[in-house]
Amino acid sequence: MPSFKDWLNNNLTIAANPVKTERRGKWWENYDLIINVSDYTDLELTSKIAYHGIAVYWFPMGESYGIPLESVYGAISVLWYAESNNLRVLLHGMSGRNRSIMVVDCYYFMKTGSHRKDNARDVIYGKNKSNKLILNINDNQLPGIYRMELFLEKCKKILSTPETANGAPIDWLKKETFGLWM
Repeated sequence: MPSFKDWLNNNLTIAANPVKTERRGKWWENYDLIINVSDYTDLELTSKIAYHGIAVYWFPMGESYGIPLESVYGAISVLWYAESNNLRVLLHGMSGRNRSIMVVDCYYFMKTGSHRKDNARDVIYGKNKSNKLILNINDNQLPGIYRMELFLEKCKKILSTPETANGAPIDWLKKETFGLWM
């Protein structure tokens, strides 16, 4: 089993939405699963890919009115599964420059307990190297840094030992993170 950073660098591709990039041929055969975190999905393309046996997940995230923690949790849960099974993943937002990188920055923090440094050379992220988790927190798209870190620590606890959660995991996560039922 490869190390976390080896898996991240060799098995995870962050890109723009396949519809936007006009990929040709059966490009999806390069991946075991696809995660879409944009606020748009192409049902025809999704059906075509799923028909060929590739799992496709959609966790919609906007960029104007807050990023839903349910979608963050869903996406990092699939990344956890993919890493655990050494799967090849295409993770995309609309342009592959904010939401998709933010999800991986969340996953990075959850796995390492530290934030990825801007322009870090230990992880390949494409053209835009700034830490999108921090930028989206500062832009008020996500809860404050303390709450977001606590949320990600609790995500790791659930994914590592699912029996620790009482009830639905996302409800437990919110209760543990924010101290109330939302």
